[in-house]
Amino acid sequence: MPPTPKAAPEPTPPQTPVKTPPTPSASPAESKPKTTPATVTPTPPADAAGLQPTSPSTEPVEQPPKKESAKKAKSTGKAGTSKAESTEPTKEPSVDQQEKKGCKDDSKKSLKVEKTQSATVPSPPSLKYSDHPYSKAVSKASVLKEKDNLKYEETANPFTKKIDYSKVDRLTRLQLLTESIRCYGMRNGKFTRHDNFVIRERFSTKPHRVHRWEKDIFKATPSEAVKAADALMDRIERELKTFGYRPQDDLTQNPVLWGHLNYEEAEMSKFYWLLIQQRPDLFKVEKEDVNSEEVREMPIAMLYALILNTKLTRRFREELVIELRKATVDVIRLTGQDALRFAAFPLNYLVLLHNKNPSSYVEGRSGRSTGYRRH
Repeated sequence: MPPTPKAAPEPTPPQTPVKTPPTPSASPAESKPKTTPATVTPTPPADAAGLQPTSPSTEPVEQPPKKESAKKAKSTGKAGTSKAESTEPTKEPSVDQQEKKGCKDDSKKSLKVEKTQSATVPSPPSLKYSDHPYSKAVSKASVLKEKDNLKYEETANPFTKKIDYSKVDRLTRLQLLTESIRCYGMRNGKFTRHDNFVIRERFSTKPHRVHRWEKDIFKATPSEAVKAADALMDRIERELKTFGYRPQDDLTQNPVLWGHLNYEEAEMSKFYWLLIQQRPDLFKVEKEDVNSEEVREMPIAMLYALILNTKLTRRFREELVIELRKATVDVIRLTGQDALRFAAFPLNYLVLLHNKNPSSYVEGRSGRSTGYRRH
């Protein structure tokens, strides 16, 4: 048998490069295991998928971020929770930061306490004079505004007849109640025209600011008003000594002191204190009795100066507080508010205080306790 010829080898086709299909981009769920330390369970083969029970989700469980744990630790404040005992150490605030935080918390708490525990309602602001042109015209033309001088025939001299207060008309009586201390002194021979001339060269008549302690004298009860007057006199004495006050200079004090007294922000009580120190006879009374004829004839400014005079007895000064307020009630009711705008201090302020709270004006109770009524 002839041998079979060997089959020629088949020519190998030229190898062409096989293009690998592009791998799909990893899903966000598959990329997460790479960044987390959690282990991934192997996927079972396809033929055994039906034989094995369904495995739990292979997606790794994300751990809560550090910010959330810090927020929970601040909100709860419990040190025994599992998150507070995590292996990751938390940064504890320094001592300085704790002190600052404690100070802030204390300040906030104190403010809340002050707001919630306020026992009284704040007093309404004091009334003011109207800026209307008619009101200003009435004030300027009023016969009750303060005068800095008297005519010669009105002063105490041999040719002047003494005024009989029981026979004067109502208008003249109002003028006598609202005049200044200097006019009262010249009318009754307790203050000379020369002294008034010296003062007029250095001091001008105009409204001044009302100090808080002056307001306490007008608002408080008689005993508290006298305490406020004593404190006011003590403070005025110390202040005027810093401006160069010297008792031996009489009314011719240095220009710096008179310039301070002329300043509108300076209290009018300072000028009254200077008169009490230099002319003590003007503020003496024969009998310390509010019902005496001498006290009844005094103007309102003079009654206030007697309250400031610490040489008088305390009981008499307390009675003068009530007498001062009663004397102003009649004047305020008979005249309008604008007519007393330029009256001698303290009447120009007392009219505003009376119209603010008339019900408690004489007794001296604060406007906070009785409410505010405008008439």
